[in-house]
Order: sequence, then C-alpha cells, then structure tokens
Amino acid sequence: QTCEQLVHNMKHLYEQTESPRLQPRTSTFNAVLAAWSKSSQKGAAQRASDVLGFMEYLSQEEKEEYYRQKKMKAAAQDDDTNEDMDNDSFRSVLRPDLVSYSTVVAAFARSNDPQAGY
Repeated sequence: QTCEQLVHNMKHLYEQTESPRLQPRTSTFNAVLAAWSKSSQKGAAQRASDVLGFMEYLSQEEKEEYYRQKKMKAAAQDDDTNEDMDNDSFRSVLRPDLVSYSTVVAAFARSNDPQAGY
C-alpha cells in the first residue's frame, strides 16, 4: 500500500502548498493502478477499483473548483458575456484515461475471482 499512501500524501501536500510539482497527475495514479494490477494480494483488484474511484472523484473536484474560480473571476470583473462553460478549454492534469480503465479491468481479469467486478 506504499504507492497508494504516496498519492494520498502528495494530495495532502499539494493542498497545503499548491505547488504544481506535488499535484498528483494521471501518470501518478496509473503507476499505483499498475502496482495493484500486478499484485497477487487478495483484494488487489478491488483496491485498484477503489483507487480509480478516488481518481475520478479528485478529477471532478478539480473541474468544479476550476469553474467556481472562473465564475468568481467573471463576477469580480462584472463580466456580462455569459460564456458557455461546457465548451471551455478546461484541461485536467488528473483525469482517468484509457490506461487507467484498462489497468483496472486487467486487475480484475488477473484476480481469478469469479465474483470480481460485481
């Protein structure tokens, strides 16, 4: 669980310092997912799934914070342009990708548990 703890520590330090170098990224989480995927430990596939869920949660949280800040900035500037936020160019550094999802699927496939994924 050391890799997983590292990601949680990075998130905590990033929240305290706001240093971009400490912000967990997709590649950081994918490394943790790969570790769980290759683990022979009982419940490893479920742990990988839990990490993916945490990643999705943080990605959504990051997106919501971005739009909250954008709205506050527009309100402070008394901006009446009413931009369409859905067509914005928001780019998350922490968004599950194809590697994330396929790694978790592979973890369940390797688990040999007939109930895996249910």
